[in-house]
Amino acid sequence: MTYKYIAYRNIEIAFCEQGQGDKTLLLLHGYLEDSTVWNGFLEHLSAEFRVICIDLLGHGKTGVLGEMHTMTDMAETVFFVTKYLSIKTFWLLGHSMGGYVTMEFAYRYPNLLEGIVLLHSSAKADTTDKQQARMRTIDLIKQGKRNLVTAEHVPMTFAPENLVRYTERIAELKKTAEATSEKGIIAALLGMRDRIDRTEILRTINRPVLFICGKQDNFIPFPVSKQQFTLSSHIIPLILEHSGHMGFIEEEKTVAKAIVDIIKTN
Repeated sequence: MTYKYIAYRNIEIAFCEQGQGDKTLLLLHGYLEDSTVWNGFLEHLSAEFRVICIDLLGHGKTGVLGEMHTMTDMAETVFFVTKYLSIKTFWLLGHSMGGYVTMEFAYRYPNLLEGIVLLHSSAKADTTDKQQARMRTIDLIKQGKRNLVTAEHVPMTFAPENLVRYTERIAELKKTAEATSEKGIIAALLGMRDRIDRTEILRTINRPVLFICGKQDNFIPFPVSKQQFTLSSHIIPLILEHSGHMGFIEEEKTVAKAIVDIIKTN
């Protein structure tokens, strides 16, 4: 994966692109990930479309902008990349935290979107319990226990039935998580904690929305996802029976086909 860099304020934004086609798809990774999370899966999409992967603020090779990275901050960096590349309209796919950024982008720049894909994500704001859990994680990181955070987080992103099958991939994802700076992790946690509920966007959107969820997701419980399926007739749900939070790895071909199909038919 060859990265390109754009100067943005006092940092650099890292991104890469692959493939060609009439349609453009932007991929936004999740918390403690970077664009390398799409390795393997990217091949399915770039065979059909121009695909652009962006390292979000404080993750991968993109710098830390401040003490907190709000979803607005992240959405604006995505917008900056699209302007730099002169992309007029595109599909936007967000995994987990990347989905929160996708919803914020849809709120701020709806006319740029041909459609969106929420991949193990949600338009809802954090619950009080979730906000408190994020602060506990921040406390652990400040105590120098980042390794404990990453060691627990990454295996939980997979369904229990897939842990042995994806042992090597889990090890790779742990390395990515461990390479994320403490400042970047804390800034993302604070931004997710304080994000605004964007379910109204799902209710009023007039673009197709592919909403992909895992029956065994430890982070976005299936009932929470299910509540959002009926918010609009534009929402098309894909329920993955054998996935946790990483369906694009756990059920790779099923997820890739659904994404390719919805983009090609809209």
